[in-house]
Amino acid sequence: MPTPKRTVKSRRSRRQEAPPASGQLTAPPETPVTSAAVEERARVTAIRGPATAVQAPGHLAFADECCSKVVAILLEVLKTVGQHPQQPPQQIQPAPPPPQLAWAELMTHTQDDNKDGNTAVCAYVRTADGTSELARIENADSSDDDATEYNDKSDHTLPLVVISPGATKSDCAGFKVKVSERPSGGLGHDRWKLKAKVTLYFSDGTTLFKESGDISLNGYDDSSEF
Repeated sequence: MPTPKRTVKSRRSRRQEAPPASGQLTAPPETPVTSAAVEERARVTAIRGPATAVQAPGHLAFADECCSKVVAILLEVLKTVGQHPQQPPQQIQPAPPPPQLAWAELMTHTQDDNKDGNTAVCAYVRTADGTSELARIENADSSDDDATEYNDKSDHTLPLVVISPGATKSDCAGFKVKVSERPSGGLGHDRWKLKAKVTLYFSDGTTLFKESGDISLNGYDDSSEF
């Protein structure tokens, strides 16, 4: 009786038959490389360069874009380092007008010979060259009342009338003063010994003044200049 033939089954390794573990990646099947694929890759390499022929993963491309933006911002910041902040344009203010003559006054100090009550006081203020009158007063403090008498060692102040209100301070620099008296009683004689001071006040609050030395006036329109 013939011996029956045994069928020999090919054994596969358990490793090949075992299914892949959970979460384990399996290698994708190899794609056959065709001549068309090789030509396409060569064409891309020639156009874009070797570095761009292989496409980077998505997350790497996003990171590269962020880095490029950060570098651009840093470059802009470095450009401003050491630069002064831009100042707004300054508006040119018009020059203020020159100070002008506002008012003036005469101060007198009577020495050891008084002015009678009916003797009038006169004062004239002119520019340094004498061409313009700046201020004046005429026939002041003259009456039959004892209130207008200037006793020995007394001080009196009289406001002057400004004749040139538009005169500037520079116009008034070095001004000159003429002081005189006009007696009206008796024989028209009244000796008055005094010192005088004229002050000019200007629109900006500044002043100019001029003082005399010892003055002695002895009659009608007798005057002294300083």
